Amino acid sequence: MIKLNLGFIPLTDAAPLVVAQERGIFAQLGLDVRLVREQAWSSLRDKLVHGVLDGAQALAPMPLAMSLGLDAPSMPLRAPLVLSRNGNGITLRVDIDNALKRQSESGPPERPPPRGAHGPGLRRIVEQRRAAGQRPLTFAVVFPWSCHRYQLHDWLRAGGIDPVRDVAIVVVPPPRVADALAAGHIDGFCAGEPWNRLAVTNGVGRIATTGLELWPDAMEKVLAFRAGWADDNEDVVERVLQALLCAGTWLDALDHRFEAASMLAAKPYLDQPPALIAMSLLGLLQTERADPGRYMPAMHRFCAPAWAAPAAADVERLIRAMRDAGDVEAERAVDWQAVYGGPTLDAARASLPQRMHSLP
Repeated sequence: MIKLNLGFIPLTDAAPLVVAQERGIFAQLGLDVRLVREQAWSSLRDKLVHGVLDGAQALAPMPLAMSLGLDAPSMPLRAPLVLSRNGNGITLRVDIDNALKRQSESGPPERPPPRGAHGPGLRRIVEQRRAAGQRPLTFAVVFPWSCHRYQLHDWLRAGGIDPVRDVAIVVVPPPRVADALAAGHIDGFCAGEPWNRLAVTNGVGRIATTGLELWPDAMEKVLAFRAGWADDNEDVVERVLQALLCAGTWLDALDHRFEAASMLAAKPYLDQPPALIAMSLLGLLQTERADPGRYMPAMHRFCAPAWAAPAAADVERLIRAMRDAGDVEAERAVDWQAVYGGPTLDAARASLPQRMHSLP
């Protein structure tokens, strides 16, 4: 058996890793995997860079940022597999959401905002706070190089708000965003599930929009390895990818997602009630406690073969967002295929049909 340490953050979209572990898929492929939970993306990054972790769940932009030297410590990474798509939400504290609704109702009629945007109300709140000498609205994201930050930027810009000049954006680890919202340290956040839903369940937040509405089917989490290690261990990487492709295929079935919610709820993983996790896995969006909910079946897409490959359109969207945010100079060439490309995923996908017959 080949021993591996794979890192993850307690999020619903860690499901493929947890399913591959709990259903014995890693073991049947000769992998003795230890899943290592980290509370913050910064600690996961550091442990991956320094070899404490052999591989890890990663935010989709993180391998590119690290390979480009935008983050410290910088390190070339390989990210051959999309673990998940969609899954994010933007949540506002209840009093801010109430003020937003009042502003929208009292202001002049305007054209409906684009999908996922908030209309003119939030801009008026920003302007009123500035005129009164109050601190700007403060939003949390989970890491600088994240779809969360870029989706939040797009959401703010759609309402005429400059994300750099008009608001403050801070970094808070995913498991702490709901508590920070309840304590009044932040006015809103963009994070993955189940932390938006926890804020709603606790009555401290309301979901304003989702990543699915802002960036439909964008790659959200990827599986990342240090480039040198991946190149030296292609067979091991292929086995890991096969296991996760099997797990992602298993997660396609709706009835399997109830079982997956129970796996994720366990203390080594999310340590949250299964019902909280099941709702987002099943695609039921409740924006507030009194909301009966609406069904969004694409709320989470996992690494079944149809969704597992990083495509050019996926990466180009990330690069545009990074340029818009000022993270990457407009004239800088970006060799994204060195990060997200490679033949290993193709080999794993080719061998998947026969693997599926023998795996649990």
